[in-house]
Amino acid sequence: MKKIKVLKGKNSYDVITAPLEHLLYEITDKGLFENILYVVDENVFRKHKGKDNWITGVNKDKKNIYIIPSGENSKSLNQYADILSYLSDNNYGRDSLIAAIGGGVTGI
Repeated sequence: MKKIKVLKGKNSYDVITAPLEHLLYEITDKGLFENILYVVDENVFRKHKGKDNWITGVNKDKKNIYIIPSGENSKSLNQYADILSYLSDNNYGRDSLIAAIGGGVTGI
């Protein structure tokens, strides 16, 4: 697990990069957030959805999964705008967590 501190004065925050199992532990076991949006590449979602500890069973509070289509076309401002709209439409606030799970599409 790697933790990167983003210094923004009073609004500083951590960015955590880790294997999926460690990330889920950090979020749920430590009770870090109640409102979480998991942004997941569709291939990653399909590959892991039947496994224990997958995101569909970890958080009982406000938890949603936003699945991004795989491929270069998803690396776009339109996709980013769609995610922002989803956050707004579902009343996510500044106290929410966005967890990007996957590789190139979710990490760009």
